[in-house]
Amino acid sequence: MHNKWFNKLWSSSKQWFLRVVRSRVRTRKALWLPFLILVIAISVCPTLRSWTLDNAAFLTFLVLAIGLYFAYKQFKLIKITEQAELIQNMSVHWNSRVMRKSRKALWEMRKTDATTLCDEFRKCEEQDDFERRLELTTVGDFFEEMGNLAHQKALDLTIIAGYFRNPILNYYTNYEPLIKEHRPTQPTIYEHFEWLAKKLRRERG
Repeated sequence: MHNKWFNKLWSSSKQWFLRVVRSRVRTRKALWLPFLILVIAISVCPTLRSWTLDNAAFLTFLVLAIGLYFAYKQFKLIKITEQAELIQNMSVHWNSRVMRKSRKALWEMRKTDATTLCDEFRKCEEQDDFERRLELTTVGDFFEEMGNLAHQKALDLTIIAGYFRNPILNYYTNYEPLIKEHRPTQPTIYEHFEWLAKKLRRERG
């Protein structure tokens, strides 16, 4: 019975250790090294092996607990890495030619108090100017997508704020009147962009 428990413990420990070694969490060496030493000591020391056989259930639970801890830490690290890659890709797109063209159009509009985004949208509809309308919505669509990612927990607000707080709040001033004007007939217009901007406003205090 004791040998069965010991073999089970040794097998699960070895499998767990190999998973850790093959993972990307190399910075956790200081944590899993003592566990490796313990496993080796149990293997070569008869006295310690005897104690292990008498406490096999406890040690099995301990191994499982440590495994769950490392699994959680690895999952958290992978999530942070994925979010960093995502926000970097969005930053690259933010500085692309298409986005720069849209940003310039909104910036030029803000230079004059006479023209608002609502006015420009009405002109686009009257003149059936699809390209101009697309130019004016590109920035809003970008932040709508970002707000949706944040709302779905795919991106943390702290990461977004670190990269895009000022652009989000600045460009929201362009879109806020448009959102309010179209909200009665289009209840979901830029809802995630609006949610994101209001969240960041409250955090700024």
